[in-house]
Amino acid sequence: MMIKKGVTLIELLAVLVLIGIIAPISVVLIGNLVENTRLKADIRTVENINYAISLYDVDYPENRISDHSYTNEEIFNLIVEHGYLSDYPTISSKNSILEWDETLKVFKLNVSGTYIPLSPLGDTYEEIAPEMIILMQEKFSTTGSYGRTWGDYQYTDVGLDPEDWDGYILHINYRPSGSLLRLTLEPGYQFVFDTIAGTTITIRSSFNWSIIYNDLDSNWYYHSVTPENQIDIDTLIVELT
Repeated sequence: MMIKKGVTLIELLAVLVLIGIIAPISVVLIGNLVENTRLKADIRTVENINYAISLYDVDYPENRISDHSYTNEEIFNLIVEHGYLSDYPTISSKNSILEWDETLKVFKLNVSGTYIPLSPLGDTYEEIAPEMIILMQEKFSTTGSYGRTWGDYQYTDVGLDPEDWDGYILHINYRPSGSLLRLTLEPGYQFVFDTIAGTTITIRSSFNWSIIYNDLDSNWYYHSVTPENQIDIDTLIVELT
């Protein structure tokens, strides 16, 4: 005859203690996951707002948002009423607010007193390009070859998330491609720079030309990697067409 063994009081207490330990940890982990999801959504919201402002400025150059000291509400009214955003933006992550950066002329997300950069590598091309070049060089020094030149591999091969780079950051799109780093423009904007020879060149977004860094010689070029197209990257500016 089989004897059924029941759960002892000690075993039951042990289970309850274990649940008591695990439950708070689970709550924290779930809470962090939810908060991270909200933060990522808010970062995308900021990207959408800034892109909407760029489109508005291109279409209404005589009344550009970046030329005025509008309140946040006034800016949102303009881009929503003109159809550049479908609705007024909201922020849901904890201790986060939208703030206008008067220097960069964009909105940024302020989380508990710390500004979230426009990209994981920074805000401006002076910050982003050198960091991306370092990642390209680290890939080469580690594996003996540069990253691949197509699709998401251009980013993942150098340790970047493609979703962070699928748009424009202060009107520039960044694309590592093997030993090259290509900078292309948002529609309606233009690059202005000097060549090494001292000639000032203007490239409009409609040209579909890039500013190109070549890691094989550590020089910058426009349109194509040829000696006559070498530029002084320190003179590069981005402006409305």
